[in-house]
Amino acid sequence: CYRWLDLVMAQHNNPKQHFQQHYAGSFSKAVSNKAMSIWCTITWRIWQHRNKMVFTKEELDLEKLWNIIITRSWVWLSSKVQDFGYSW
Repeated sequence: CYRWLDLVMAQHNNPKQHFQQHYAGSFSKAVSNKAMSIWCTITWRIWQHRNKMVFTKEELDLEKLWNIIITRSWVWLSSKVQDFGYSW
């Protein structure tokens, strides 16, 4: 899910290990901070979409969800990380 940032890594199935991979992975601090930001964005947006499905009966739209995740991640990273050099 990080191909759009040119990051390639195997993902854990266990949620705790998946989180730790982003927090204390084998990346530099800068890359780890970016990965953690994206992880938090993904988790938060999936949770929000889940709530919409439960409480307002919104349909699951994976393409829309993925586009929101990429957009929010890009906006946050481009405004908070000085060396974030990926264009839209």
